Amino acid sequence: MGKLKSIVFTLILLGLATLSFYFIYKTIFVSQVHVAQNKFNPDVIIEKLTSFNYDKQGNLSVKLTTPMMKYNSFTQKAVLTKPIIIFYQNKQTNNAPWVITADTGTMTQQPKIYKLMGNVVLNQGATPTTQSTQITTSELTIDPVQNIAQTKQVINFVQTDKNNSKVSVTSKGAIANQKTGEVKLLSNAQGVYNEK
Repeated sequence: MGKLKSIVFTLILLGLATLSFYFIYKTIFVSQVHVAQNKFNPDVIIEKLTSFNYDKQGNLSVKLTTPMMKYNSFTQKAVLTKPIIIFYQNKQTNNAPWVITADTGTMTQQPKIYKLMGNVVLNQGATPTTQSTQITTSELTIDPVQNIAQTKQVINFVQTDKNNSKVSVTSKGAIANQKTGEVKLLSNAQGVYNEK
C-alpha cells in the first residue's frame, strides 16, 4: 500500500510539473506573439475623433476630424479614415481656411506630417480679397509646421471669382503655401479661362 501511495504521489507531482511547464510555455509563446503583432497592429483605436491644435498666440490653427483613427506605437504612425483637416489662416492674412478631405491618410508626430491618399480635395472659400480655390489630386503630403502642402501627382486646380469666371489648370505636381495661398505648379501645366 505504501508503494502505491508513493507511485500515485509521484504521478501527481509529474502531472503538476507537466501542467506548470505547459502554462509557462504557453505564457511565453503568447507574449512573444503579442509583441510581434504590435509591430503591425494598432495599439489604440479612436472612433469619432475631433482634435484641435492652437498656435502660440492661442488661436485655432488646425482642426482634424475622422470617423476612425488607428495608432501604432511601434511605427509611431496614425492611420486616418476619411479625414477632414481644416487649416485656419492667421488673422493678418484675412484668408479663408483650407478644408482638406481624403479617403484615407496617415499622420506622424516627429516630424508632424500628414499624408493623404485617394480623392484628396483642398477647398479654400472666397473672401472679399481672394477667390475661391479647389485643388484635387490622388495624394498629398502636408507639413503643418512649414504650412506647405505638396504632391508629385497630377492636380486639377480651379479658381472661381465673384462673377463665376473660372480658371482651370492641370499640372503634374504642385506645392501650396497655406499661409500665403500661393500655389506653385511643377510641370506640364495647362490652363483654361472661362469668363462669365
